[in-house]
Amino acid sequence: MKNFNRDFYESNYFEMGTPVPFKLKDGEVVIHPVLVKDANRYDYAKQILLIDKNKTNDINVLQMSDLEYLLTLCLQGDDGEKELVQSQLGILLSLCLHEENIVFGIDGQLIRENNRPLIVICDDNRMIKAKITPKEFDTIKKIILFQNDKDYDDTEYSADMQEQIELWIKVKNQHSKSSGHIPTLEEKKALLMAKNGMTEEQINNIRYRLFEVMAHSAISSDEYIGEMIIKGSYKYDVKENIEHPIYREKKSLYEQAFVDADSFASGMGGVAK
Repeated sequence: MKNFNRDFYESNYFEMGTPVPFKLKDGEVVIHPVLVKDANRYDYAKQILLIDKNKTNDINVLQMSDLEYLLTLCLQGDDGEKELVQSQLGILLSLCLHEENIVFGIDGQLIRENNRPLIVICDDNRMIKAKITPKEFDTIKKIILFQNDKDYDDTEYSADMQEQIELWIKVKNQHSKSSGHIPTLEEKKALLMAKNGMTEEQINNIRYRLFEVMAHSAISSDEYIGEMIIKGSYKYDVKENIEHPIYREKKSLYEQAFVDADSFASGMGGVAK
């Protein structure tokens, strides 16, 4: 999304773990980071934000905003689809906005103002206290994903390149599942409890994003120590420099997926702007 200042939110809110106050045209919401105790509910619900409606050939869908598309599924989709979308959208906004009285539509119809669909937030007396427009929803969506997922990547690629990246991710995930065990949330919690002496209650009230960074750091540090032990052994000849994981450059999906990114980009037409 153009004009989304990620660096501003990252330095002022995401890294600090503080909620993000977000001024709407009509009202205000506060976007809260998800805690570990709600991690599984968040991972289930956030899938609704990752749907790419632009992959369809339906011209009517392509002309919709993301909010209109989700609300249409929520209110007018098949019964199973409606139930799923309502559940995911409701859980997500409850967790992140700390709002319970959220209205997606009335009698199966979208709420519109100036021909734009809206999400309406009410107070305990059922009085309207905020309205979320499609453009505002797009920004809120990005804040939620960046705020809770350290490795979330919203870079826009050309269709051919995106297809190649998705194939790489699929192959990588299949390899991970076949070559080793992917630690569960419970196992990551147990690791931090064993290393840091933290209680489960303490871990459950840590920000989910920070928890994932902590768990990754603990695992990477153990791997680093193992690599250094091997390097120091007379049995092995390790010539390359072993750098602590915290100093290793973080690579984008694009850089991870393609060994020679520049040549690939020139062959596929480059990154979509």
